Amino acid sequence: MKRIRESIEYHYRHFSAAAILIAFIIDSITLVRVDLHLTNLLLFAYLAIVGTGILLVNLYEDGRARFMSEEA
Repeated sequence: MKRIRESIEYHYRHFSAAAILIAFIIDSITLVRVDLHLTNLLLFAYLAIVGTGILLVNLYEDGRARFMSEEA
């Protein structure tokens, strides 16, 4: 777990750029029209994933996420 944490901290600044690039490529391939139900479902899933990620990052940085702490 410690090696994973160190690797994430080392490469942290590159994650957002890679995520944007990958998301752009996936969206260009999969999203055809904005008014399709599948497109709306996919965009809602993106929002849910991002919201969960923001929540977990904030909990981790505040030290309130016990399941992500080194003591666990």
